[in-house]
Amino acid sequence: MGWVILEILAVLAIVVLVAPVRLIGVWEAMRVEIWLSFLGLRGRIWNRDLAEPSMAKMRKATERLASEQIDPLRLIGVLRENRDTLSRTAHVTLLFLRRLWRSWRLESGHVMVALGTGDPAATGMAHGMISALAGVLASRWPQVRLESHPDFEDAAFESHGRLVFRFRLLDPAWHFLRYMVTLPWRGLARIKRQWALQHS
Repeated sequence: MGWVILEILAVLAIVVLVAPVRLIGVWEAMRVEIWLSFLGLRGRIWNRDLAEPSMAKMRKATERLASEQIDPLRLIGVLRENRDTLSRTAHVTLLFLRRLWRSWRLESGHVMVALGTGDPAATGMAHGMISALAGVLASRWPQVRLESHPDFEDAAFESHGRLVFRFRLLDPAWHFLRYMVTLPWRGLARIKRQWALQHS
């Protein structure tokens, strides 16, 4: 009986790792929503208005950094002393992001941009640039549609759209595991200790 349960769990684990997952991003104005679709189930995993809360958080973070009174010379000294570790970390991180991006497939997309500058000539130029970009995107990703609606009377900007990415959980999980193994953890721990000593 125990082996049967283990076999069922193993099959379920394989199905979860191999089954396609769809990540759906929807935005309108400054409201952004991210949905996850998996095995017929769909749920919203992120929903945020990027207008006011983000600016308040940035202001608080800036005030917190200013209150810590970071000595730029000490910071440069720590970074220079550990430049090999930082270079290795940057290389490994960029490689991880590249592998992660390649494991995702852009399944479909629709983006609408309504733009007006207040100057009909400048609006027409912007519309032409967006239309040219739409042609480039169509040649690279024919499943993505970019629409431009110029407003020759008023100065305004509006955008909404929907992007659908498809991937398997096995791919990002494997890339993340490789990333964690290849990070120079000893060097990063040394940087953390040195930075702590600078503030002691």
